[in-house]
Amino acid sequence: MTAHNIRTFIARKTVDDLVSELKPQSDLVDVASSETLEIVFDTLLANDILSVPVYKENSQPKEYIGFVSALNLLRLIVNNTDLENLKTHPDILQQPVSVAFEDRMEKAEMSVKSTDPLSSIMNRLSRDRFHRVLVTSDHREPIVVSQRDLLRYFHSHNHELGKVLDVSASNITMVAVGDRTVQSINFRHTAWDAFTRIASLNPLSAIAVLDDDDGLVAEISAGDLRGLNGKRIPDLNSPIITFLKGTHGDDGILPLICHKRFTLQQVMAALVLGQGHRIWLCNPDDTVEGVVTLTDVLVALNDDAALLQ
Repeated sequence: MTAHNIRTFIARKTVDDLVSELKPQSDLVDVASSETLEIVFDTLLANDILSVPVYKENSQPKEYIGFVSALNLLRLIVNNTDLENLKTHPDILQQPVSVAFEDRMEKAEMSVKSTDPLSSIMNRLSRDRFHRVLVTSDHREPIVVSQRDLLRYFHSHNHELGKVLDVSASNITMVAVGDRTVQSINFRHTAWDAFTRIASLNPLSAIAVLDDDDGLVAEISAGDLRGLNGKRIPDLNSPIITFLKGTHGDDGILPLICHKRFTLQQVMAALVLGQGHRIWLCNPDDTVEGVVTLTDVLVALNDDAALLQ
């Protein structure tokens, strides 16, 4: 196989080729710009998604104006209030989601056509750091394609992707942001402390949760804020592990991990099978050396030539 098989693979595929291999989707999940932050938080949780397309209220046909994500909402809340104020003014969550568009949102070029080359969606979900895009077609309703969908597609065609799959996990750690500093927080801090930290770490959406020996015990991400409502606001003052167990259960907080010997192919398999958004690169003593996100994997696949030099 040549070193650039993935280039050939991408060049001969269209977005439609990807869509045709996706699991059948139910009706498109979207929200009107007038919906409240609380409803959007609930929509993200109920549908197990991290972002949702927003359309202008009363527009017919629907005019989509962007995606709003859990990370957008986290930053909106943390950057504009503190926990005590949020506790006494839970009506903050009753603001329309349109206020989030004043913060950074995935607005420009939020859609691709089904007839576009696969490279268009590859660039959008890697270099442009979008997590989901809207795919429009003349013969069906719009659908959303996520980074995870694209990763599954590549994983199912891994025999066609070439030597880039042999690259070690350590070489793709945080390649998308260009900074390999692991962002972490001690487990004794509160969930609000963690979310405040995440809000300051553009473009990262998650941090490692470490014990007193710097061993990895969990991860906390913007996605863990999904489902936030007035009754759950006091939970934000709970220790991180308590908060996560309340959301995921006792067995649902363990993060995906890999070691230096893992290859890109093994990382892809772990993310697909574990349905994860990131995998932590750990040393034998459970200390964290780095993290590989879905964005990192897609950036690596999209820039295989640089990795193979």
